[in-house]
Amino acid sequence: MFVVFLFFSNLFAESNPSLTYTYNGASRTGYIVVDQEWRDTATADVNYSAIGVSTSGSSLTQVLVTPSGAIGSRLYLLDSTKSSYELFALVGNVEFSYDVDMSDLPCGMNAALYTIEMNKNGLKNDAQLGTGYCDAQFLGMVDGKQVSGCAELDIWEANREATVYTTHPCTFTGQSTKGSGSCQSDGCGFNAYRYGEKNFYGPSSSFTLDTTKKFTVVTQFIGNPLTEIKRYYIQGGKTIPNANPLVYNTANYDSITDAFCKTAGHNPDTNTNIAAMGKSLARGHVLSFSLWDSNDGMGWLDASEYGPCPGGTADSAATLEKNHPGSHVVWSNVKFGPVSNL
Repeated sequence: MFVVFLFFSNLFAESNPSLTYTYNGASRTGYIVVDQEWRDTATADVNYSAIGVSTSGSSLTQVLVTPSGAIGSRLYLLDSTKSSYELFALVGNVEFSYDVDMSDLPCGMNAALYTIEMNKNGLKNDAQLGTGYCDAQFLGMVDGKQVSGCAELDIWEANREATVYTTHPCTFTGQSTKGSGSCQSDGCGFNAYRYGEKNFYGPSSSFTLDTTKKFTVVTQFIGNPLTEIKRYYIQGGKTIPNANPLVYNTANYDSITDAFCKTAGHNPDTNTNIAAMGKSLARGHVLSFSLWDSNDGMGWLDASEYGPCPGGTADSAATLEKNHPGSHVVWSNVKFGPVSNL
């Protein structure tokens, strides 16, 4: 009995940073938990300031490198009980919005806000330990192996130079191990720069959306079954419509639809289309915040046809961690509810 007491005492001892957010018009207080991979041992408590994670009211900050040597972080939102992840059903004319400050994130960084169809209770009813991760790349851990996959919606992957939002539906429901089904790992992504809108997003007032200043990202989910994922921004009190590029000299698009995905080269079928993404979202997704870099840079996001960055060694993890260790992102004012502007 004494050993069991110590286990559960440790399990609930962690001081999780609180985060205020709005859910269907009502203010809620949830808690941030870091993914289990950032723990020294399976049940070890985490010092969040030591891994560069802090909150204040509705604001959440993630830092790339900390004095303790931690590099980046992947976080989830727990509900008020601290024992389950909060779920968001992103279908049926609802919207998800937040403010973000990208001003301190150079080329090669990725600040990502995304949702995944992971179990709300974690791997073994231990969500409070940040367990149960899955994504469309099958990078979730099961018995120490990266084999767990699930549908993923990348609402935001960005630095101050480039951004994309992407659907990643799967052929199965919930979580599955590799070989039991497939996911659209590349996904259907909307990157305005890739399709010629090179002056829409960037770090100066010459861009339509100035990433040297905080702005609001609003993503709307139209229909149930889902038919469209729309986007607009708010900055300086002004509403900024999403870019509307001419995709491969075929048609202009300002949102993710089956027609956009097909024109952009992501041919939808019965398993990997917007409706399939919507079925997953309707079952409820967990919210994740991450900040990370890569040994090879972030070329698929911000270099070559995708953005203005050099890519490769110039944007590698080694370069960033040496020259920009304090790089950070600030998320705030997360809101979910009925669409406010169609």
